Amino acid sequence: MTALRTADDELTEIESELRHADASHLVIYHRLRRLLTVWKSDSFPFLNSENTSLPRIQRACASLNRKKLGLSSLQIVIGGAAGLQPLGELLNLYLLAIGIDAEILISGSVSFDSEIRVSGSSLYKKSPDLIWMIPSAEDRSIASYLELKKIFESRWSAVRLNSNAAILQSSIEIGTVRALGHRELSEETSLHAVHMEFNRHLSRQTDSGFAILDNDWLASIAGKDSWLDPRFRYFGDLTFNPRYIPFVAYHAARVIAGMRGLSKRALIVDLDGTLWGGVVGDDLLAGIKIGNVDSESRAYADFQKYLRQLKDRGILLAVSSKNVLSIAREPFERKPDMPLQFEDFVAFEADWRTKVEHVESIARKLGLPLSSLVFVDDNPIEREMVRTSLPDVTVPEMPSDASFATVFLDAHRLFESSVTSQEDRHRTKLYQDDHRRTESASVAVDIDSFLSGLGMHSVVRDFAEEDLPRIVQLINKTNQFNLTTRRRTEAEVKAIMKDPSFITRTFTLSDKVGNSGLVSVLIAKRESEKLTIDTWLMSCRVIGRRLENFVQNEIVKFARENAIKNIVGELIKTERNTIVHDLFQRFGYINERLSTGEASGVEKWKLKVASNVGPSGAPITAEYK
Repeated sequence: MTALRTADDELTEIESELRHADASHLVIYHRLRRLLTVWKSDSFPFLNSENTSLPRIQRACASLNRKKLGLSSLQIVIGGAAGLQPLGELLNLYLLAIGIDAEILISGSVSFDSEIRVSGSSLYKKSPDLIWMIPSAEDRSIASYLELKKIFESRWSAVRLNSNAAILQSSIEIGTVRALGHRELSEETSLHAVHMEFNRHLSRQTDSGFAILDNDWLASIAGKDSWLDPRFRYFGDLTFNPRYIPFVAYHAARVIAGMRGLSKRALIVDLDGTLWGGVVGDDLLAGIKIGNVDSESRAYADFQKYLRQLKDRGILLAVSSKNVLSIAREPFERKPDMPLQFEDFVAFEADWRTKVEHVESIARKLGLPLSSLVFVDDNPIEREMVRTSLPDVTVPEMPSDASFATVFLDAHRLFESSVTSQEDRHRTKLYQDDHRRTESASVAVDIDSFLSGLGMHSVVRDFAEEDLPRIVQLINKTNQFNLTTRRRTEAEVKAIMKDPSFITRTFTLSDKVGNSGLVSVLIAKRESEKLTIDTWLMSCRVIGRRLENFVQNEIVKFARENAIKNIVGELIKTERNTIVHDLFQRFGYINERLSTGEASGVEKWKLKVASNVGPSGAPITAEYK
């Protein structure tokens, strides 16, 4: 009998392959990514320094040619506490698994507070995209909430003044030693009360360029006596047990992924053995386990409730089941104690095709890349088949005991986000509305008649403060209809709004089926008689409704009204934005050669306003605000 492959077996094979000049670094990257992101249930919930595979994975990752992997780059500064070098190294590793090639600068606990306040300091030399602040041992000893709040707010203000970096702020762990026992929290000057109020203050920060890494929560998961082991504080000035450095690095990587728009966007689930106990086709409706009947039924019900919470904050749910459609639907339609209903799913694949085919079909229907999907199934063979065939899809190992399903999936932190917009809360309905439009289009006599019959309407206006969360979200998440895929923090967007040389526009889209909300963003820079399109993106949900024609005509209209002679469109081609590779050409722009000194890979397309006729107008009425 052949022994099961271990992580060490896999790494030995990878190390051997990396010695060959013709090794496929992309294939090896996916294998290393799997080692970092697929945990066995017996390793839950910690990624700790006792994992002997981590140093070997680090060495293997260091040998990869990252330029061949199509990763996004990120400049990060970590500062505040002592002993942060190992944390930075593992953060780099887990960000690599997510698809981010990070360059990380560690600022020592002594120098950080002064460097952060000086614009010309080494901390700002490489224009950091993100600064992660970890309270030092000295910060934690301050026995006044107002003083502690003042110190950190001055640091945040310094970052915003001297850079456009986003901020990741760690909370302070509430300790376990209490001189006043159960009265500790009632004393305003006790460290427990100070730290608790400070953490509450963090939760009140609403800037999308500000995120929290809740160290107090992580310490609670680990066990605070172990996390706050005093030996490390006294002998190394460390703020937590270094055993948990990988655990903290993993969580930080997931929060950063959320800030960069790289969190997962849809969850595909199996039915039998995953959403309920038993097999509905064999055990019939009365025989499946769900509800409040017994412990197993409650575990499945709680798992469904957790999925419903994800759905309510914008994560799309879909079903992949090897079953007859009518049988698969029956529990949702006839079982009154099912927390999830059929309407909670944006796609429902129930037939006898493979799960790989289901996942690919769902990705096409939703217009989402495979890298944004998570597949959950109780069957290890189905998991392995999807994981092997579609390496971009995240496939967590799930425990055999349903009691642990919720906590195990939650521990992966795949759905972190820095902000929840109104569009997120209504995302399932928005996709269902799109499905109804697609069905209507399939029976329409022709596409022009169909679009005209939709009664489309767009509200056009400058960037507005109340729209910032959605604007920043679209800028950082949109990959397909995105001419340059330039990512920006909220601070950077605010700076653009204040700069009179920039022209900013948002476009909503509604019709007789429903309101898709704010779906397109435009940023252009005016220089005398020239207008350069810096950012132009559109939600994949409205592709096919010719909103891009409407936006192009609005650009030309603005140019004519403001005596602009030439419009220059910038295009940075990626593997994901192929849908817009010929957009400027279709609209009559002429490709220009790169000028000396311009960024490599940026194509310039020029349109003479006077001679432009423009694309055929989309049947969209406009409202200007």
